[in-house]
Amino acid sequence: MSHARFIVGDAMSVLRTMPAQSVQSVITSPPYLAKRAYLPADHPRKAQEIGQEGSPADFLRSLLELTDELHRVLRDDGTIWINLGDTAAFSGGSGGDYLPGGQRAGQARYEGTAAKAQHVKRWSRTKDDWPLAKSVCWVPELFGASLAYGRNLLNGEPCIQWVTRPPVTWCKPAPTPGEILDKFRESTELIVWGAKQGSYYFDLDAVREPPKEESDRVFTRDAFHAAPGAHGSAPDRAYNPRGVPPLTHWVINTSGYKGAHFATFPPELIVRPVLASCPPGGTILDPFAGSGTTLAVATGHGRNAIGIDIDERNADLAAARVGMFLDVEYPTFEVVA
Repeated sequence: MSHARFIVGDAMSVLRTMPAQSVQSVITSPPYLAKRAYLPADHPRKAQEIGQEGSPADFLRSLLELTDELHRVLRDDGTIWINLGDTAAFSGGSGGDYLPGGQRAGQARYEGTAAKAQHVKRWSRTKDDWPLAKSVCWVPELFGASLAYGRNLLNGEPCIQWVTRPPVTWCKPAPTPGEILDKFRESTELIVWGAKQGSYYFDLDAVREPPKEESDRVFTRDAFHAAPGAHGSAPDRAYNPRGVPPLTHWVINTSGYKGAHFATFPPELIVRPVLASCPPGGTILDPFAGSGTTLAVATGHGRNAIGIDIDERNADLAAARVGMFLDVEYPTFEVVA
């Protein structure tokens, strides 16, 4: 029977106490750069809140320090799956969230990167600063490329190198509403994923889909190796009886959630990573567990799960979603700022 733990604390502090090679996969969505502030200003762990860094380079540093530690706790045949959205330089934060009907309607607007503009002078800009105002920062792509090359591509600091695989693009048919004046509505996010080594656990059969069109047909192994016909024609195409691999763009709507957490990803988004990256009975880790989506999907599909979250208020939300198979822990080792 699957089981889940929810550990309240800063992700890095908790990860450093976990045994090496103790989880099969990591599926998570960290806070995005300068999009939201989850903890109140007087919270004792406020200084450890990821997403509040002063520049994209500093934000990448936080993420890469985290993935270095994840490399240690992950099994040698394990994978990481990181959902990230981008940020525009000197923008106003979460946009449509604050409009009528948005997830944060009626709340004080988070200033986002706009509040940092007054502290940056264009003539003193360095590689550790921001791009020009309104420019997207390319954070998800820079993060994936930094993992691939083994260094923070904005400041050159080394990090552990990963085997990065083709990222998944999450396509949202109904993105968050908001007034748009000089761009197209943003409706995609990336899932960057990679492995510690070239040979890793991946159960493609668990997530195959039935072919829908002629273009979806794939060669079976026998057909692929068959000799051409008498006139040099290609071998006959045949359906793989197990189905076809999913594409790297996943059209999945955001899902409504009535709890007091404003950045939940839809359960459907992580079903494929759960099934493909971890065998039944294995353990999946989410170091930014939030309301417990990863934990609920993992346990619902026969996997064990460990969630970490800096905000103690999320423990009750996760308990409501996961149910009786969730243990909530408040470690005493943590030193907070």
